[in-house]
Amino acid sequence: MKRILYMKLSLLVLLTTFLSGCVSNTVDLAYRPEAGRPSPLSVIKPLVFAVEVDDRRDVKDRDRVAARWHGMAGETPITATRDVVLVLKEALTAELENNGHRVRPREDASADAALRFLLTRYWCCEMRILGSFESGHIAATIQGNVEILNAQNERLMSKPISSTHLSVPSRQQLGFDVMLNGVLAEFVRNLARDPSMVDALRRVQREHQEISQP
Repeated sequence: MKRILYMKLSLLVLLTTFLSGCVSNTVDLAYRPEAGRPSPLSVIKPLVFAVEVDDRRDVKDRDRVAARWHGMAGETPITATRDVVLVLKEALTAELENNGHRVRPREDASADAALRFLLTRYWCCEMRILGSFESGHIAATIQGNVEILNAQNERLMSKPISSTHLSVPSRQQLGFDVMLNGVLAEFVRNLARDPSMVDALRRVQREHQEISQP
C-alpha cells in the first residue's frame, strides 16, 4: 500500500514538473495609456514633474511577481522580463504626459513637483473560493504609498494606495501577465483620479504661478 502511494506521489511530482515546463514562468509588464481619455490631471495647467519609484517590497519578493503552486511539488516563481520599478516609473510618466505634463529627472532644477511612489507590493496569486461550487480566481495587487512634493521638497500629500484586479471565473483562466498588467492600468487610473492627488497638484500650480509673477 505504501509503495503504491509513493508511486502515485512520484507520478504527481513528475507530471507537475512536466506541465510547469510547458508554461512560461516569465511575464511581460507594460502600461498602455487610454488614448483620448484624459484624467482629471488634464485640468491642471502643464507642470514639470520628477517621477520617483522606491522599491520597499520584501527582499524575497523583489525578483518575482507571482508564484505558480504545484501542490506537494512546491511552487515555481514567476518573474518579470523587465525591472518592476522601471515599469512603474514609465507608467506614471506616460500618464502625466498623456495629460499634458512633462517629466524631467529629479536633479533638474526646473521641476515644479515630484511624484514619488513607495512600492510595498506588486503580486499576483491564485485563489480558490469554496461555496456551492468551487471556483478559481487570480488576484493581482499593487500597494504602496504615494507622495507629492513641491519645488522646495515640502510634502504636500502622502497617502497609502492600493489597487486589486480580480479575474472573473471562466472556463479559460486568465494568465499572470494579463492580471499584472490589468492591475497596473487600474492603479495608474485610480491614482490619476484621486481627489487628494488633484488637490495637491492644484496647490503646486498656485505656488508655481506665485513664483512666476514679477
